[in-house]
Amino acid sequence: MARPRLQLDEATIERLARYQCTNVEIAAAVGCSTDTLVRRFADVLTRCRGHGKTKLRARQFRRAMKGSDSMLIHLGKNYLAQSDKMKMETTEGPVDVLAAYANDPKLRDRACQLQRDLDDARNALDPLTTGSPDVPRVEVPAAHPGLGRLHDAAAERPDDESGGGPDSSSPR
Repeated sequence: MARPRLQLDEATIERLARYQCTNVEIAAAVGCSTDTLVRRFADVLTRCRGHGKTKLRARQFRRAMKGSDSMLIHLGKNYLAQSDKMKMETTEGPVDVLAAYANDPKLRDRACQLQRDLDDARNALDPLTTGSPDVPRVEVPAAHPGLGRLHDAAAERPDDESGGGPDSSSPR
């Protein structure tokens, strides 16, 4: 004899699907397997999730039209392909971004840290510095050629290439 068919509350399934609950969450709430839920209620899940998304979208637009800046930004990014990325274009050619950021210590310090990290990576991959000819030299582009001029002299690191230490031997 076959197992009796589970009696599942369709109203609960509809409500949870409108709230965009996953199949696993809905199945756990009504006490069945996800396979049973999908097999018996696939059309209900699809219809109610669509209805829930429509209501959510309508509320977002209402909130945006009432003046919610964050909602306007969200909808602009998703529907109008807007982004936070700024493109600096001038008729005079490339813009010196670091010079533009020189007045902001947080941005300047971060840019200097990134340049130091790139220098460390370059040195770590250099066979002359590692002493291993098996490690190939990888060219890592400089973040910005004038970067070193922007930070304080106290923050500068000593140059590893400068005169006379054990690392100053000529390559073979």
